[in-house]
Amino acid sequence: MNSRKILFCSVVTAAIGTMLGIAAAELANPPFESGIYKNPHRKYAIAGAILGAAVGGAQETVRQLKAEADRRERERERFYRDRFHHLP
Repeated sequence: MNSRKILFCSVVTAAIGTMLGIAAAELANPPFESGIYKNPHRKYAIAGAILGAAVGGAQETVRQLKAEADRRERERERFYRDRFHHLP
């Protein structure tokens, strides 16, 4: 597996998650005055970045594993086709 691709996809989706988190904080800005509700942008951005990195890394890992499994399946089929091509 290519760890550079996985890292790159994680970083890109973390950036997208950060933007989505900031947008969600803007849309869900509650009118309350308690300390927990003040400045939610940072919390939402961090949560979005973490979720984005996890999803992006997992997605790229699955994509690479699928490609590797497909390649192995093709090699196995080619092996049996070449080995037993003379049988009816």
